[in-house]
Amino acid sequence: MKKMNIILIGFFLLETLENLYTTYVECSLKQIFLDKTQKIFKANRK
Repeated sequence: MKKMNIILIGFFLLETLENLYTTYVECSLKQIFLDKTQKIFKANRK
């Protein structure tokens, strides 16, 4: 029974970590995209 609990907890932790990682990657990509578009707009204004 104890082994089953450990497996379930491990699986839950993996799911949580995966969700956190996905969220982090999405936020990073959005930030990079925003930075690049801002640089392009600044370059066009000059």
